[in-house]
Amino acid sequence: MGCNMKRSIVLLFLVMVATTLASGCTFDTGNEVFNANGVSFDYPSGWDKLSPEDVSIGTSDAAPVIAVVADPNSKKNDVYKTLVASQKTSTDLPLSKVVSSTKNSLTKQGIEIVSERNLTVSGVPASELVYTVTVSGEAKKERMVLLVKDNTAYSIICSTTAANYDSQQSNFDLIVNSFKIK
Repeated sequence: MGCNMKRSIVLLFLVMVATTLASGCTFDTGNEVFNANGVSFDYPSGWDKLSPEDVSIGTSDAAPVIAVVADPNSKKNDVYKTLVASQKTSTDLPLSKVVSSTKNSLTKQGIEIVSERNLTVSGVPASELVYTVTVSGEAKKERMVLLVKDNTAYSIICSTTAANYDSQQSNFDLIVNSFKIK
């Protein structure tokens, strides 16, 4: 095959790929898409999409839950041990104040924050808190991502047992990294 022929085949292949992508064709990633209540995100195929009304965050002053997905393999005695919930509430505070207030609230409840880092979610600065907590006698490890956009504070709470935390990180990353505010 001559050099011009190889170039033509490569060019034809690139044109086909570009045409496929431009036509809006998508590739099946094996994930589901949550799309409601002003947010969207990918979550693992096979996980359950739950009604936000069926989930209790545990305190009466908690922000309203707007999205919940859970690993059905973690369900024991009708309780999901691994789930991700998102909340939103109006605020006029900047992210730094929302994070500070959240950290104060967690530590007042005796919750130990084990790490904190900054990241970007849905195109805006975000803060991630990882902490350990005991719920109904069970050790849990949770990852909370906080962000503020258009005078609304959002939280994404990734929760599982302490023993399963590391094995769930790729699922939690999928949700956090694909989280979009509409």
